[in-house]
Amino acid sequence: MAIDNITQRRTSPRGVHITSDEPRFALRFWSKALLTSNPDKCWEWQASTYSNGYGRIWVDEAVRIAHRVAWKITYGVYPTLDLLHSCDNKQCVNPNHLREGTNVENAAEAAERGLMQKGIDRWNAKVNPQLVKNIRQWNADGISHGRIAQQLGLGVNTVGSICRRQTWKHVV
Repeated sequence: MAIDNITQRRTSPRGVHITSDEPRFALRFWSKALLTSNPDKCWEWQASTYSNGYGRIWVDEAVRIAHRVAWKITYGVYPTLDLLHSCDNKQCVNPNHLREGTNVENAAEAAERGLMQKGIDRWNAKVNPQLVKNIRQWNADGISHGRIAQQLGLGVNTVGSICRRQTWKHVV
């Protein structure tokens, strides 16, 4: 590497550059997880986390998600797809609990296991079950999606999705 490139590289907050390929990094990484001798148990990340609960660590000149780094240490490369947890534990870095998959697979598994928020439990919910019933009834009475949306301050697509039962399917 040319000397010019070295001076332009970003360093960690403490000024130390370490890569995931260095043996000492693996030791440092695993020291931040609560390891067990049982490969079926979760190895929970004990260091810094993102607000969403996933572990994070500074490596390879960036802050990275801990379970993706665990994959890199174990298999030699960062995953090309999402990593799915078989244990549903965001803090788990046990490679035996991780597999590569698509975002669609991840969402489907989360829904299947009841991990997806729906309806009023979603952080961005603008309606509630009673309003959903009213919207469907008004539409059945002949009021257009556009008029309902305008009256309630909702988007026309939101009202249409509710009426077609694409959303709020759990409300009868």
